Amino acid sequence: MSDDVTRLMESLAHGVPSEEGMLTLGLHHWKVGDVVEAYKWLLLAADFNNPYASIHEKELVREMTAEQVYESRRRVFAFRSASVVVEVESMSPERRAGVPTDAIV
Repeated sequence: MSDDVTRLMESLAHGVPSEEGMLTLGLHHWKVGDVVEAYKWLLLAADFNNPYASIHEKELVREMTAEQVYESRRRVFAFRSASVVVEVESMSPERRAGVPTDAIV
């Protein structure tokens, strides 16, 4: 994995979403043949209304099995859930007090 991709993975793991970073990771994983991970990142980038991510995501899904699509979507859900936890944990105590307790995992 290139240094750029490694840095992108680290920044995303720390809750720093970047639509361009997600698009880059999606294209990288597609290029190396990991369609499940590629589709995950393209779906996440498409959440930002990134037109390139949407185009590539629609193209990639035609190459995938139903099981691969399911696994990608499961990973997207897990990533989004982890991102919410990071966001809530990084809030000040005053802001966190306004978050419903069932939203804090």
